[in-house]
Amino acid sequence: SVSSTAVRGSFAFPPVLAASVRMNWGLSFDVVAEARNQRNMLRAVHTCGKNLYAPGKELDNAIEAYEKVFMPRLHDALAGKREYEAPTIEVAWVWHLHKL
Repeated sequence: SVSSTAVRGSFAFPPVLAASVRMNWGLSFDVVAEARNQRNMLRAVHTCGKNLYAPGKELDNAIEAYEKVFMPRLHDALAGKREYEAPTIEVAWVWHLHKL
C-alpha cells in the first residue's frame, strides 16, 4: 500500500539551485544550504518512524509509491498537466537513493 505520510517544510525537495559555487557545466548552487537541506532530509527520514534503511515492507511500499504514484505525477507536473506535489518523506528517500 502507498503511504500518505507527508513531511513538508523541513527540507526543500527537489533542491533549489542558487548562485554560490560555479561548476564547469554551468550549474551553480549554494553548497552550505544544500548540505543543511541534506542534513534535514536525513533527520526527517531517521525520525519518521519507519524503517527505510533495510529491505522490508516499509521500503517496498516507499518504492511502490515512488514508481506508481510520484513519478507519473511528477511527469504530469513537468508537462504542465497538474500542479507539483511535494513527495512524502518515504518517496523523497527513494528519490534520493535513486539519484545515488
